[in-house]
Amino acid sequence: MMGKADSKKRENKYSVMKKLFLLLFLFLALHSCTLEHKRGKGEHVDAPHVESKDSDTKPKAEKERIFYQVKNIPPKSEFKKYNYFDEFTMRGRNNKIFTQKAYVCKKGKHIFVYMSDNPDSIITYTRYKDFWTNTIVREWDTKEDCLIKDGIDLPARCYDRLIKGGKIYELRTAYIESIVFKRLYVKTRNKCEIYELFSSDIEHESQPYDDILKLYALLKNQKEQLLKTRVYEQKRHLSIYIKKLQDKRAYYKELKEGYVLYPLRGVEDDLSSQPGLDNFVGEDVAEELLLIPSKKP
Repeated sequence: MMGKADSKKRENKYSVMKKLFLLLFLFLALHSCTLEHKRGKGEHVDAPHVESKDSDTKPKAEKERIFYQVKNIPPKSEFKKYNYFDEFTMRGRNNKIFTQKAYVCKKGKHIFVYMSDNPDSIITYTRYKDFWTNTIVREWDTKEDCLIKDGIDLPARCYDRLIKGGKIYELRTAYIESIVFKRLYVKTRNKCEIYELFSSDIEHESQPYDDILKLYALLKNQKEQLLKTRVYEQKRHLSIYIKKLQDKRAYYKELKEGYVLYPLRGVEDDLSSQPGLDNFVGEDVAEELLLIPSKKP
């Protein structure tokens, strides 16, 4: 009788341990997908020169991408100085005064820009059909890492960007090991729409710009239907942020819930605020970084 009782106790103990392990695994998995992403250093690359390695074992969205810089960058003597570079019109402007200056050179199908505080980092825009494009890569060396295992709070991410008709479209693809997350930013001067997407919404080709425009047209024309669609427990989501000014600095306020995103130091204009909303942080982080006065007693 004692042997049976001990055996039953061991079974109950193992059952409890299995349940605890399962709960811990689910918590960690959920935590990895909901971590707040902070600012990371970025690299601007020339988008039309992006290629993919041939592979039949991975879907297109997960193929390894190889990025190339434009080789024939003009000498600094050919750049013109402006107060800032306006991405919405793709022109240098002199009607605003910032602490930084923008240096711009247009040559053939390319526009090259660098800022006075970082002259070695040249941003390249390339003409593709009737719009301008560029690609920004951040934390790419963490692409194969796991947030839980390595404690990384910045995922590897790539922004495929196009500028057309006074709007900036940015397809953000983030990688956490084999998991792919996609988000579409659509920006005007005073508003930013953020669409959380399915990873299959746009396959990651070397030139996804036409697909980005087609998807945005669908999201506008069939918004209710597409936002309600579910894949397992996932669904698309739309957040709209309105840009506001305070003390000559821009910040974003979410239209529905009222969340506020504050700019990090060094964010003075639309160019330095790119890509996505990487260079903006929530209220708690803004207080910790002394960007805004603390509300704590």
